[in-house]
Order: sequence, then C-alpha cells, then structure tokens
Amino acid sequence: MWPPWDTVKKLEQPHMSICIYPHFHKPFPYNEKSDWIKPCHVDKVDIGKNSIFIDWIYDDFYKYYEAEGVSKDDFLKAFGQQATEYWLLKEQPEVDNIGCNTYRRMLSFKQDVPVYNGNLYKIFPYFNDFNLPADRALDLGTEDERRTILHFMSCVDVITNKSTYLNCSVSEQYLQSQPVEYWNLFHKAILELNYDQESLLWFEQNRVPFTTTYIFKKEYFLKYSSELFQILEYIYKNCSKVYPTKQSGDTFSEPFPWRYPGFIGERFLGFFIHANSLSKMEVPLIFLE
Repeated sequence: MWPPWDTVKKLEQPHMSICIYPHFHKPFPYNEKSDWIKPCHVDKVDIGKNSIFIDWIYDDFYKYYEAEGVSKDDFLKAFGQQATEYWLLKEQPEVDNIGCNTYRRMLSFKQDVPVYNGNLYKIFPYFNDFNLPADRALDLGTEDERRTILHFMSCVDVITNKSTYLNCSVSEQYLQSQPVEYWNLFHKAILELNYDQESLLWFEQNRVPFTTTYIFKKEYFLKYSSELFQILEYIYKNCSKVYPTKQSGDTFSEPFPWRYPGFIGERFLGFFIHANSLSKMEVPLIFLE
C-alpha cells in the first residue's frame, strides 16, 4: 500500500524534476509563485509570471489550414492545447516529467486522494472530480503537491485524470456527434505508426480518460506527442477538408467539427497508454469555474 499522506510529505525528495504546462488562451488565475507550473500561450495576452509565450513556427501545420483560407486565429482555435504539446515536443525541456492541461483543468493531489497499489493505480470509485472557484487556482502548484507527484511518478509512467465509463464503446461515443471521416483516418494513421490491427480493439471498450490532462515521464511524453502529430499530419494530408464547418444535411451533431484535433487527442491518450503497456495512476480532476 502507499504510505500515509503525512509520511509522503516527509519523504526524501526524489532526484527527479517536473513541470506542468497549462495551455492558456486568455488571462486566468494561477499560482505565480509556483516554479513548476508554467502557463503557455500562443496569443499575445498578459498571462503573468513564469508564463511562456510560444513563438512557434506556424508553417509546420498552419500551411494545411492556410491552403483553405483559414486565418491564424481560427487555426489556433482548432489546434488548442496541441500548440503547447507541439512546442514541448520541439523544445524538449530539461525536466524528467512533463505535464499538460488546459487552464481550467488541473489534476488533484490533495491529501485525501486514496490509491491502490498494483499494476493499475487508481482512485477509489466514490472519489469524484470536483469544481472549484477560479480564484482557488491560486492555491494549486504547491511544494507539497510537487513532492507528492514526484513520489507517485517514481512508481508509474503516467498520471491522468479519472477515466469516464461510457454507456457504449469509445468508437460509438465519438461517432454519435463527430464526422466519421476523421475517425476513419485516425485509425488508418495509427496503423501507419506500426500498431497492429488488434490494438484498435481498445476503441471498442467503454473506459477513457477524457480531457488530455496528464503527467508523463519525459520519454513517454516525447513518444506520445510525436505520434499524435504524425497522426494529425496524416489526417491533414488525406482528409477532404482540414477545417470542416457544419453544412446543411450533415448528420453529425457537433456544431464545431473543426475541433477534431482535440477530440482525436482525447481518444489517442488512452489508446497510447494501453497500447504501450504503461503503468498508470488516476486522480480526480479539478474544474476551475
């Protein structure tokens, strides 16, 4: 079993480092005193201390959107958190563990998070995600949380938020609202990465960690993000429309189908962890309102 929380706080600091890089697109509270929470933003907005302005090369992916006459602003809306993930893949910061999330979502590492020991580390079923007022973000990113995360990361390959149990398969749930074209290309791209056909059966089960809020050991983050962007580029090169909009007669319900890079990323995270047999811990997700 894991040691009690008071014991964890007294553990000798593991010789590992961590940074979490939340993706911001507008000002929002966060703990500016934390040296391991580093907000990232592409837009030139005033974020605050320790924030990173990502002045990355648009030509790497924007060219596919530009060919369809899509503005850089609309491209960034479609790309979302992937902008930060792509920057981290290119920069490869000198840190042992890399985390990503959006500015309204953080993983919870508070003292009352119980966990099991075993191949899969998970929270007790009754411990749910929860909401906090936006200003409570100022309390997140403490030294105690950092030490606890590093303790957990010395035992597992990845930490994610608590998985969602669907009333249908992952595939069926996606196709209930999204265009089928991008899902089919997603599967073809996975096979291009030399995963086998059998691995795709993961999408027929009903458990998935939505929101792409995670902390990876660096080596696995680099593999995950590299493969994610290979998948997106495959889709861009083979789809009928890089920036699809809702048209009369479309049968899918998603009002903004151009958001598929994020929807694909949510499903790829769970698949990647499974297909690479990574050891995982799940913790509750904090939604900042």
